[in-house]
Amino acid sequence: MIDAKRRIAVVTGANRGIGLEICRELAQKDIDVVVTSRDESKGMSALGRLKDEGSSVRYHQLDITDTASIDRLRTFVEDECGRCDILVNSMCPGWVKTDMGGPGATRELPGGADTALWLATLPDDGPRGKFFRDRKEFEW
Repeated sequence: MIDAKRRIAVVTGANRGIGLEICRELAQKDIDVVVTSRDESKGMSALGRLKDEGSSVRYHQLDITDTASIDRLRTFVEDECGRCDILVNSMCPGWVKTDMGGPGATRELPGGADTALWLATLPDDGPRGKFFRDRKEFEW
């Protein structure tokens, strides 16, 4: 069962690249992480890598385009975790050296994950409802 004193994060698209890095770094900040992915076998593989590193993580399948899948995740989080304190949609923030971005990308993986991690761990009175890149607000 989840430690009630620890924050709980759900990370979408977390089986590789930026999503996996965000999970890794949130877990290093003593946050319980729910790893999600469309492909369960890829998600379980990512979960295994994170657990081998000593991370406090669990897995649940999620396809954000499928309402039933979203409902199953919601039920899982309510039943297994009790709440969700942090939700990270790990869409690629810039051109990052991942499988998707390729080796010619200008950002390394930790730099690509930095702003999402910063936003996910802001205090409760941190900025809300805005867009950020490199920890700076920008207009949409």
